[in-house]
Amino acid sequence: MAKSNIVLLSILVVMASLSSLPMQGLSLLLPGIEIGQVNIRGDVTCSLTGDPNAPPVSNAKVLLVCAGSSTPLAQALTDTNGTFVFVLNALKAVLIRPDICGVVVNLPAGTCELYPPDGILTASINLFNVVITNLLAIVYYVTGPFLDSTV
Repeated sequence: MAKSNIVLLSILVVMASLSSLPMQGLSLLLPGIEIGQVNIRGDVTCSLTGDPNAPPVSNAKVLLVCAGSSTPLAQALTDTNGTFVFVLNALKAVLIRPDICGVVVNLPAGTCELYPPDGILTASINLFNVVITNLLAIVYYVTGPFLDSTV
């Protein structure tokens, strides 16, 4: 029985990742389970094309924005490896929709040899995993590659 539940949950997660449903859509696919937290992780590198082997960008301000809003849902700084993580509570989690939300980084001056004209790189967010504990779901997203937003 436990094995069939794991298979069913895996199928539901794949279905959710392929849809453009908002977080409420994930709740519908997982009845009785609330979204308790959303984590979004990414790595920023000195590349206009998203090269993961490019040098990391440290101490860059990263913003989570949705639907062209000028007010970010979250912000973080990259560490020495160019890595950042947003941790959103349940109230903000319901606002996350991969089809209208993305991550923006404004590169600090002098951090990269290649520099986009407006200094900004953008990345999409993609569903990675859903972990369920005590009828609460923790939803994990990862960013796509950071790309020059002017191209």
